[in-house]
Amino acid sequence: MNVAIDITCLNWKYTGVQRYTCELISNLDMQKELKSLKIFWYKQVYGQDYRYLKENLKYVKISDGNRIAGIVDPIIASSAKMGGRKRILRYFPYGSLIHYGVCLHNNFLMRGITPLLDQLFYKRMFTKIDVLHLPFPVSNHVLGRLSNIFYKKPKIATVYDLSSFLFEDFLEGNVAYGFRKIIEETVKTVDKIIAISQATKRDLVNILNVPENRIEVIYPGVGDHFKLIDGNRCAQKVREFGLDYKSYLLCLFTIEPRKNLGLVLQAYNKLSNCWKNCPRLIVVGEKGWRLDRALGQYREYLDNPNILFKGFVEESLLPYVINGALLLVYPSFYEGFGLPVVEAMKCGIPVICSNTSSFPEIVGGAAIMVDPSDVDGLTRVMLEIIKNGDLRKELSRKGLARAKRFDWREATRQIVEVYKKMI
Repeated sequence: MNVAIDITCLNWKYTGVQRYTCELISNLDMQKELKSLKIFWYKQVYGQDYRYLKENLKYVKISDGNRIAGIVDPIIASSAKMGGRKRILRYFPYGSLIHYGVCLHNNFLMRGITPLLDQLFYKRMFTKIDVLHLPFPVSNHVLGRLSNIFYKKPKIATVYDLSSFLFEDFLEGNVAYGFRKIIEETVKTVDKIIAISQATKRDLVNILNVPENRIEVIYPGVGDHFKLIDGNRCAQKVREFGLDYKSYLLCLFTIEPRKNLGLVLQAYNKLSNCWKNCPRLIVVGEKGWRLDRALGQYREYLDNPNILFKGFVEESLLPYVINGALLLVYPSFYEGFGLPVVEAMKCGIPVICSNTSSFPEIVGGAAIMVDPSDVDGLTRVMLEIIKNGDLRKELSRKGLARAKRFDWREATRQIVEVYKKMI
C-alpha cells in the first residue's frame, strides 16, 4: 500500500495539528502494510521561509531511530513551466521509505485553464499512491479542487473541530469565513473523514449533514515523551526555566478567546486575594486570534506578579513543565479533543477542564469538570485540589489510567484499517 500525507501544517509553530501530523507519519513508518509513504506541502502557503518546516520535521521519528534534521537542498527532479509556475520536486529519503515533498503554487486555482494544467501535473505526481490522507484543512481545500478530475483514488481528511461554525466571534471575521468554506468543501470532496472525537462527529452530522457512515472516530494518541518524570530531575529542569517544582498552576494553550483564559484570570485573582501563599499561575502558549478580546477586559489582573506568561515552550521542555505543575487548568469553551488535557493526565498531573464539547468523553471521570462560565466554581475547585493532597493523588492515578486509552500505535492501526477498506 502506497500512502501520501500532506504536511503543509508543519510550517507553523508546533502545536496540536502539527503534533498529530508528525505522530501520524512516525507511526505509519512502522506499519508493515505500507510499501511507501510520500509527504508533500504547498509552497505558496509558506512563501520562501521553510524555518518551521525544518524545525518541526525533527519531531518525525523513523524506524531506524534517527530524526530528520531538516530539509536538504532541493533536487530539481522535475521542472516545468505550467501557467508561469515552476514546480520543484524535493526528496526526503530516510529509513526504508522514500518520502517526497512537492512544492505547488496554488494562487491560480480560480483562473482560466491553469487548473487543468495542474491537474495533469498532479496526476503524474500521484499515480503510484493508493490513498491520500489530508490532515490539514487548508490543503484539504486545495487538494479537493486539484483532484476532482484526474485523481480518482481514495482521499481521507482528518477533521478536528467545527469551532469556526460554532464560535465564529472568537476568530477574525475573514478567517472564520475562510475556514467554514474550506471545511464545507473538504467534507464534500473526500471519501472518508476521520473525526478525532465523538463530539466532532456529532458536529459534522448536525451542522454539515455529513452521513454517519462517512465518518470514522479515531482518537489520536499522546507522544511517548509525555510521561512521569523523576521529581529531582524535573525540579532541576524547570528551575532552569525559572520555575519552582510543584509550586505553580499551569495553563497550556494558545491565547485566544475560545481557550477562556479570562475565566482563569478571574478565578486566580479571587484565589490570590484570599490566600497569601497562593501558587503562581504560569501561562504557556503562543498569542493567537483576537488577543484583544482574550485579554482586553482582564488586563487589570495582568499586573499580578504571580501571573507569568511564558509564551511558546519547546517540545523537549514541555513534559518537564507539565510534570512540575501542581495541576493543569483548561476551561476551554470548545475542543475537538483537548490534547493538553491528555498530555497532563499522562504525566500524572491533576486536571481541571470544562464540561462541554469533547471533554466528558475524553477525561471519562479522571478530571474535575467545571462550567466554563462559572468563576466561583473554578476558584473553589482550584483551591480544593491545591490544598487536598489525597485528591491530587486520586486524580493523578485516574488520569494515568485514562491516558493509556490514547495511544498512537493503536490510533495508527485503526487509520491503516481505514486505508485498507478504502482501496
